[in-house]
Amino acid sequence: MSIQEPQTPDNAAPPCTMNAFEAAVELSKNQIDWIDVRNEEELRVKTAISGFVFLLSFPEAKELVHAVTKFLDGEFNTTNHIRTYADLLRDTINVAAIEQKKATEFIINNDSTEHEIRIGYEHYLDVDVILCLVLFIMIHKPCCRLVKIAWLIPRLGENKLIIPLISYAAAAFAELINDPSNHYRPCCTAVGNSWLHRLAVYVMHHCSESKLPLPPDLTKLISLVSLPSSPSIKEGKATRMYDALSHPPQPVYVHEAPEGIAIGNQLALELLGEMDANRQEEYYRRVERAVACYTGNITMNGVGPSIKKVQSASGLSWADAKSLVHSPHFSRLVFNYQCRYILALEHAKDCPDCQRVREEMEKRPHPGQQIRSSV
Repeated sequence: MSIQEPQTPDNAAPPCTMNAFEAAVELSKNQIDWIDVRNEEELRVKTAISGFVFLLSFPEAKELVHAVTKFLDGEFNTTNHIRTYADLLRDTINVAAIEQKKATEFIINNDSTEHEIRIGYEHYLDVDVILCLVLFIMIHKPCCRLVKIAWLIPRLGENKLIIPLISYAAAAFAELINDPSNHYRPCCTAVGNSWLHRLAVYVMHHCSESKLPLPPDLTKLISLVSLPSSPSIKEGKATRMYDALSHPPQPVYVHEAPEGIAIGNQLALELLGEMDANRQEEYYRRVERAVACYTGNITMNGVGPSIKKVQSASGLSWADAKSLVHSPHFSRLVFNYQCRYILALEHAKDCPDCQRVREEMEKRPHPGQQIRSSV
């Protein structure tokens, strides 16, 4: 059952007429008047209740992250008044990390069939979305809230229901950093108006592609960041980024993501501080090649390649390759690529189109001039 369209038993009133993303936004808006953030005990208890009620509103979400539901249930029922909101948030993030890791364990089973891998990967994606939404509800600081849903940005291409959530979180963050009377400084990210401007263009592209009206929060975001912070340098950077990834001067590699997904991943990595916003678009393609190289070694040999091999395959410098491989988000990139890689191999066995492309590549005298593989 999809987390996007909650279903209820026959003759039972639906817990919520909205999808999970709209419900998360509405719950976050209601928290502004419901929770007094100056009262530490009220902040902790009501925040736990918010996350728990959200999970109860979507039964499939509660089952996907049962441990998180159980933890929150015990949290607001406890009589321990010593715990703080910071304790609640820290422990929720730890429980969520354990749940997410458990959802990836299927990939280490070498005997898994294509069907089992496909089911496991879909389950992982659902768990990942629910954990993002729960943390979005429980974190009240706009910059931290936006960071926790960073990996939903690349998924806009496959699920347009995320658009209102991303728009609301980004608009709330933009409103604070552009308020002249409030010298707000983000504590967990270094992005600013230029990044928000590119995010707005990216979301608008998906709205236009799907013929969807712009959400009010997206219109608000555009009005706040319509002019990047350094117009002489960054004016039109969003358009240049899309063009560079759509029509790259270099040969196309077989593992490269479509430009829509690539831009989403690049925005997410910049938001998380894993990638410098001043890097050119080609740098992200080097990151992709590094991930492909690492995934190929893991899949074929069971161990990761040396930094020197990653450097050679990707085109990154040795220092950049080492920093990337040891970054906290590299394992996520490798896991997602590994799942898609295995499923693509299984798909290619019975796909006439894949076989045709492969045959055409084998006929070329110099296939590397057109399509290359970094693995």
